Amino acid sequence: MKLTAQQKELFEFYELKAQALALDSKKPIGLCKNHYINEILEELNLNTTKNKKTYEQYLKTYKRLLKHNENIEKNEVNLLLHKAKTKATYDLYRTSIKFCLINEIKDLQKKSDEQRKKKNIEEMKEITNKAFELAVLLKEQFDINIQKPNFKKNNSKKKTLKKLENIENIINGLTEKQQAKYSEQLLVYSLFGLRPAELKKGIELKAVYENDNYFIEAKIWGAKVNKNAGQEERTCKTNIDFNNTLYKQFFLKILKQNVSGKKFEIVQTQQDYKALTQTLSRKYGKNVSLYSFRHKVASDLKKAKVDDDTIAKFLGHRTNKSQVNYGNYHQGSNSNKSFSATATHEIKHTKNKDFTYIYNKSRILNNNKTLKPY
Repeated sequence: MKLTAQQKELFEFYELKAQALALDSKKPIGLCKNHYINEILEELNLNTTKNKKTYEQYLKTYKRLLKHNENIEKNEVNLLLHKAKTKATYDLYRTSIKFCLINEIKDLQKKSDEQRKKKNIEEMKEITNKAFELAVLLKEQFDINIQKPNFKKNNSKKKTLKKLENIENIINGLTEKQQAKYSEQLLVYSLFGLRPAELKKGIELKAVYENDNYFIEAKIWGAKVNKNAGQEERTCKTNIDFNNTLYKQFFLKILKQNVSGKKFEIVQTQQDYKALTQTLSRKYGKNVSLYSFRHKVASDLKKAKVDDDTIAKFLGHRTNKSQVNYGNYHQGSNSNKSFSATATHEIKHTKNKDFTYIYNKSRILNNNKTLKPY
């Protein structure tokens, strides 16, 4: 593996830091290297996932990239990012590579510790050095030396709004059997714009009458949730047009069950999800999907001039920046819609980040003049 001049420089820098720490703390060099391995992993701030499907997707993506690019070395793995054609693919590749490399480093740390317990000192040192080198290379490629390509904005999901018919036409266009099976699921999508993965978890609905208005309230358990993003749980409420027969019947059905003391729950199976997706695709083309309703609801929220925090909570976001990718004011409904939402976390107000970071040796050295023992 041939390192670039920049990689050699950074590697030598971390070697010196580890040696200085070992000298100052009077601890073995291996422990000091392990300290900086953990520091680098923490700096990269990759949110680990406990979701088995997400983990498998990252692993599958990483293995596929390596399989089709067999000559790629670990010190140039970020070149695989240039295979991405869209921002979404780029983000998937980047997260998958980082996630799997971090797991490799952690596995090496475990193996090193196992050798230490067996008193196989030379093997322990060799494995620790491998983990140390991989960690430094990971930092160089994903913290310092990575520049995000400029992708043309692809608002294809927003564009689906132009082809999305109103909910009455969509449901009335289904067969009688399809209406019986999918109407309520489609009504939920049209009211709350939730993700398909959230409806698969199941939601609870309540019928509410207040201030001469009819509302449907949904308790939703979030998808795309980790320690820094998403809402584990949110409660969204929106009013309905009682002159609309479909919404009126839906409201009364929920109310009847609420009055009887039972929860009104809707769960979408994977089979239902596939069937609905195929039905929409056959009728409206591949550009219209269940996610189109999410953009429609986002447009309605913006048209109703709902504040940013409520929009974020309603859509299941934890920051106010994500909503810019959903819907638009001009395609919102003209009806007098009312929305409210509460969620697990308060909304963080963020600015767009500049992903360009140029390596500056003097700045790194100046930031690390004092080498403190841990």
